[in-house]
Amino acid sequence: GCQEWVQGVQLLQSLRHSGVRLNNVARNAGITACERGQQWASALNLFSEVPRPDAVSFGTALGAAERAGRWLLALGLLRAATGAGIQSNLVMLSLAAGALGK
Repeated sequence: GCQEWVQGVQLLQSLRHSGVRLNNVARNAGITACERGQQWASALNLFSEVPRPDAVSFGTALGAAERAGRWLLALGLLRAATGAGIQSNLVMLSLAAGALGK
């Protein structure tokens, strides 16, 4: 349901507090859960905790920005991806364009 994203984020927090080192796959899953729950701010907060974001990390954060219609944020994420040496792919560009269209 609508609150499944909360359970996902709580699980990540529990793991982190238990001393489990979260990898990008776990963090990206949390970002996606927040994005699907229409919690773009929570998604971007999780994204900010990713030590070395990869293309999937940026893509999931862009998905949250696109869903929220936060075009300026989406453009900033694209710029940050380029600065991190990650080449924008079609999905990333489509998400940013989608944010511009909202």
